Amino acid sequence: MESRHSEDLEHHFHVVSKAYYQSGRVSKGYTVGKDDRKKHKLENEKYRQARVEVLKKLYEDNPVEEHLVTIYKHPTDGRKNIQVWDSVDKTPYSPFDDLDKLNELMPNPEDYYGKD
Repeated sequence: MESRHSEDLEHHFHVVSKAYYQSGRVSKGYTVGKDDRKKHKLENEKYRQARVEVLKKLYEDNPVEEHLVTIYKHPTDGRKNIQVWDSVDKTPYSPFDDLDKLNELMPNPEDYYGKD
């Protein structure tokens, strides 16, 4: 009975070098692809930044005219009025109205991912 128990626990023990054991380092396990994760994160950041730049340019080229609208006017205290900015047009410009055109203007993901 005793020997069977030790055989069941045998897979929990593994042999390490004496230098590694005495170094006091903690085993982090098998870490493959740490550099790949960093690389993918950088690629993702560059791709997202390129998409933001396209949207910024579209909004700069097509500004939306806005004016201040009072939603609520307090009868005695003007500091309690509620005002919001609203567009003058009923349907202001949005690059998301035509998604096919927007996808054509957006950067190609293959240009940012998987380059070595």
